[in-house]
Amino acid sequence: MVFEVTVMSGAGNIFSVIDNRKYKLSVDFYSKFAGQICQKSFKEKPTEGLLVLDNQTSQSDVDVLVRFFNPDGSYGMMCGNGGRCAVLFALNNGFIKDANKQIVLDVWDSKYIAKFVNDRVKIEFPPPNKIELNTLLTIENKPIIGDYVDVGSPHLLIDFSNIKSEVNTGFYDFALKEFAPKIRNHNAFKPNGVNVSIYLLENDKILLRTYERGVEDETGACGTGAISAAVVNYLKNNKKNLYTVVPPSREELLVEIETNAQKNISKISLTGYAKTISTNKITIDI
Repeated sequence: MVFEVTVMSGAGNIFSVIDNRKYKLSVDFYSKFAGQICQKSFKEKPTEGLLVLDNQTSQSDVDVLVRFFNPDGSYGMMCGNGGRCAVLFALNNGFIKDANKQIVLDVWDSKYIAKFVNDRVKIEFPPPNKIELNTLLTIENKPIIGDYVDVGSPHLLIDFSNIKSEVNTGFYDFALKEFAPKIRNHNAFKPNGVNVSIYLLENDKILLRTYERGVEDETGACGTGAISAAVVNYLKNNKKNLYTVVPPSREELLVEIETNAQKNISKISLTGYAKTISTNKITIDI
């Protein structure tokens, strides 16, 4: 079967994007073939996720239906960088007509508001579903302390300054791909596991690296990871409301935290670049 696939980047997070109005295929189909689509979409390397867009919705206030799949076929989670790519794709492909209005996405039955801010895309998130600060894990008989945040996708975040003396390496040299799987598959996060991020405050910015479940590798950027890192720093450190997060791609993400009168988090926004890299025809073996 031949597909037209658009390859897009959200702050260096690379996705395959398919317009399902052309194919009218099911969630089960895309779950089964997500890995093959991600492998074949981009000649430079496999993409880090699949976005499937549709307009088949009974909700009059929804502009576009977005379904995100990991390369292993798992689904049901939100993807911040993927969501921003979906907004740009929706504008470029006629799902929405006006770039100046707010855009409503339905991502696995949860609604997100998005808009264009100059040449960037901004998506608003609700407060985190769950926060557990100072979570203690035992990994190979050694204690690891991290902070658990779920903003539509669950993350365990570890402050690299707390472990750098033990691992004796710099932030970008640290072997995240060897370290993270032990946490990603830890009993504490069964049955679905958790994304694993390390972060470091440097020059008033948050450096962030994320090992994503479903990709089973470090990705060029992670939107929900960026939000989670900002939430942790808001709660544990200086209480400021605007954070610049620097992923491995070096394409910075802005996270803004809004609070109510009681200083509780009421809304979070993620702003960053999204761009189209190429559009390709691929053949899927069914």
